[in-house]
Amino acid sequence: MIAGPWVSVWARRGKNYAEAFGIEIPRTFDWRVPTWGHAKEVLAIRIKRHAGVPNPDGKLDGDYRKIVGKFITKWEPKIVDARQGKNGFAYNASGSWGGKRSLDGLYLVGHYTGGMGSLQNDAAYHVNGQGWRNLSYHFAVDREGTLYWSNDCDDLTWHARGFNSKGIGISFVGTDDGPTDAQKRTLKWFIDEAFSKGIPFLGVPKLTKGTVHGDSPYSTSCPGTYGRIFYETTMGKFFTRNP
Repeated sequence: MIAGPWVSVWARRGKNYAEAFGIEIPRTFDWRVPTWGHAKEVLAIRIKRHAGVPNPDGKLDGDYRKIVGKFITKWEPKIVDARQGKNGFAYNASGSWGGKRSLDGLYLVGHYTGGMGSLQNDAAYHVNGQGWRNLSYHFAVDREGTLYWSNDCDDLTWHARGFNSKGIGISFVGTDDGPTDAQKRTLKWFIDEAFSKGIPFLGVPKLTKGTVHGDSPYSTSCPGTYGRIFYETTMGKFFTRNP
């Protein structure tokens, strides 16, 4: 987060304090702009509550409060909708998938794409090579850190044999060298949100477990040595080899 300086203003008691900063919003604390794909600004407010403070005319007036606030820029990644063939991703409506599932008891499964080169290439392989409906991960991150939303969390897809029934797949474009710094930033944001609040912007209850594809009952090197280290470290206490 990037915080601006604290600024003092006067506001009449009972007034929406955020409006004292020139913001027309219905909440007074922890305000944020509900938009996707760019930084959010949060207004942090401290209220000095005491009677008999000078009002803007210099007179003592217990109806006024001195409000101290600052704007905090909270970073979020760019999010692209890649579901059902949107934004140039391969899609076959009659391709194989597992249908809808409950949102209860889901956990996160970390992947990498291997040598596919791009998410579009990976989607084409999944659709044309494997006969699946679309890119099988639920979310994926390109080399520049853009987050692609490729399946709803209640879609049962074929991203990790042994973990498909309850796993939410998230992947990064890369091989055994691990994620780029831009990918790490986006993945960390996503993982932190998933375990503290739930899957961002989808209303999915917060997750309590996470693992990686390589810990499935079926042998695979995914997500590579450095990918595994990153996922384990970032998931922290939520990481398990046996979800």
